[in-house]
Amino acid sequence: SSITILYDESHLYYSTIVEHFQQTRINGLTIPIASVLYRGHIPFSQIRDSENRIILVLVGQNMLSQVLCITLRNGYVYPTYQLVFMNRILNDLRPVNAVYDRHRITCNLHEIVEAAEKSIFLQYHDSSNSPRMKSTDIGLSRNEFRQRYRKLIRRFNRRENVSTEPSVWATFYFDAAWAMALALNNSQDELRSLGLDLAQFKYGQNQITDAIHKQLTRLSFQGISGQIKFNSTTGFISRGIDVL
Repeated sequence: SSITILYDESHLYYSTIVEHFQQTRINGLTIPIASVLYRGHIPFSQIRDSENRIILVLVGQNMLSQVLCITLRNGYVYPTYQLVFMNRILNDLRPVNAVYDRHRITCNLHEIVEAAEKSIFLQYHDSSNSPRMKSTDIGLSRNEFRQRYRKLIRRFNRRENVSTEPSVWATFYFDAAWAMALALNNSQDELRSLGLDLAQFKYGQNQITDAIHKQLTRLSFQGISGQIKFNSTTGFISRGIDVL
């Protein structure tokens, strides 16, 4: 019934989620602390005084390990506090060597994993990991997508002499790009009838924007990550959540 939210406001995604929580009236839910994390600052004294033990953490990959290291060093981990991370995975964890509150803090990878132990990780469900979900509407099976994606990663690493790892969000990015391409393509006939052309599309042309938006909400196809169908009211896709 009462949660603390710590978030990185440099990510519009996270600040928008916090605004949604604050504006949505959920019976019995209070958010006494919704604090921005800047340079890793965590309001430990406020959290302690609130006696609030559930902490929802909305941060990107770069800040994840730092937050875990800081909370470990200050004793704000399970079982005293329950940390909940959204759209982060254990593969995001890295050793930490940083300055916090004018003091150097370090954590090796083993300590970071220990700090994450018993935390809750929430992720969007990716149907491409299900062996029963094989066919898609975009001409690629999920196995073919994975093979091509890994091949491109290897080629990129050789060319740039880097060691980029395949992203767990690859299927979602792919489906998002595919959805946008379909919406653009499907809007062309309507735009031509209005004497408009996508090639001249620029900021402030609401008629073109509205046509593209309308086509996005009409989409319904089986993507690599799962069924793609946007809710016309919220703009989101209804998708299962994996709790780890």
